[in-house]
Amino acid sequence: MLPPRWGIRRPWVLRALMVLFLGGAIAIIWVSNIWLTERFTESTRNRAEVRLAIYSGSVISEIQRHQVVPLLLSRDPVLIRSLEANDYTNISQYLISYVDEIGAASILLLDREGRVVGATDRARISQRRDSDPFFVEATRSPNTVFTSNEPETGRFDFTFSRQIESG
Repeated sequence: MLPPRWGIRRPWVLRALMVLFLGGAIAIIWVSNIWLTERFTESTRNRAEVRLAIYSGSVISEIQRHQVVPLLLSRDPVLIRSLEANDYTNISQYLISYVDEIGAASILLLDREGRVVGATDRARISQRRDSDPFFVEATRSPNTVFTSNEPETGRFDFTFSRQIESG
């Protein structure tokens, strides 16, 4: 009588072994997924940190390179004379030659009232910029001022500005 009873229990043992096997397989897949995800995340984070260091170094280099331009232009005798004499006929061409040499996006020259009197983009001449942050900050400080703002266009403007004073 033993053999028939043993045959009835055998399917339960097989089912229990199958459930254990499937549970172990699921556990192995789950643990390996967590481990591989962490490794991938760590390597991606390391690459991103390296790229961030390279890009931030490039940005700082560009800022330092362009920071000296307002100082040089503020001491330029041609610009000082044209501002004193209110003669702006050749200023835009003069600024365009500077842009070609230094690689800046654009240069604006404003008078005391904030009106554009010289620009590398001639369409900007005669615009009133007296409420723009770069003009306001430059009138308050004797040093070169770096400003960034987001005008209505949705893009960011990064500007260096400085007062030009004769004497």
